[in-house]
This record gives sequence, structure tokens and C-alpha cells, in this order.
Amino acid sequence: MSNSDVGAKFRVAPWIWSVGGLGKIPLASSLWGALAGVPIFFLLFWLGWKAYLVGYLVIALLTVYGVHQGLTAYQPGDPGIVIDKLFGYLTAMFLVPQYGFLKYHFLWGLFFFLFIYFVKSLFIKGRKEEKIQFVLLDSFVCGLLACLAMWVAAALHYFLVGEFIPAIFVAS
Repeated sequence: MSNSDVGAKFRVAPWIWSVGGLGKIPLASSLWGALAGVPIFFLLFWLGWKAYLVGYLVIALLTVYGVHQGLTAYQPGDPGIVIDKLFGYLTAMFLVPQYGFLKYHFLWGLFFFLFIYFVKSLFIKGRKEEKIQFVLLDSFVCGLLACLAMWVAAALHYFLVGEFIPAIFVAS
């Protein structure tokens, strides 16, 4: 590998793990990482479930690569690793209920994912020397729990006919 290849690798990797520099935003970088998933979700959702599956797998591979590079090359002052939050959000939206009651489902997925991620962080303190498996599993499980929360909301709406669900859930 030539020196220019190594230099290119180290210029591309931070761009991937910080999702185009969103990890550099000092305030609520997790929010910005997950928000980056919203337009990707819309594009993949619009293209259909096969495209979503392929896109999801590509994002998963980029996440593994980005997190690995981010954890091995991390220096104080580097941009934060937020691609795992994008992956977690897409996980939350992967099997989201597609019922008409779920108005603004992309925002509910974002809310549930970030809420679960925040609550998790109150009990499990992260370290800069985390293992790649924990970073990926952490966001993946938070995404699965957010998806589960939306399915629970769908079930409650179905069985309770929307009376105990906030008005934003009920389609007009």
C-alpha cells in the first residue's frame, strides 16, 4: 500500500465514522448522527423493501468499518463516532409498523431510538476504549427496542382504538 493510499484511508474513515462531519458538532452529536438517517430512511423506504434491505446491509458494513477505524485511530479532539446512531435509527425503522395510525412514524422512530439510547447511557457509561462489538451491539439493541416500542404502540392503538394513544399517533 502506498503512502497516498494510506493517507486517503485516513481521510475517508473519519468522514464515515463522523457521518460527513456531523460528529464534530459538540452538542448532542448522537442526535445529529440519528437525524442523518432520516433522509436515508425516506430514500430507501421509497425505493422499496428490497432496496431497504440492501441499503441497510451496506450501512451495516460501513458502520462496522467506520466504528473500527474510529476506535483504533481515535485521538482526543477527533470528531465523535456517530455512524452507529445512524445504523441504530435505520434498525428501528427496518420493520416499523406501516399502519395508517402511525402519523410521522419517522419522528416516532427517532424519538424512541434516542430516548432508549439516552436512558441506556444513564446506566451504562461509555469509554473511549470501548470494543467495536459493544458499540455496534449497543446501537443495534437500542434500535430493536425502539422498533418494539412502535409495535407496542401499534398494538395498543389496535386494541384500545386510539383512546389512550397521543393524538399525533392517530391519522386524521
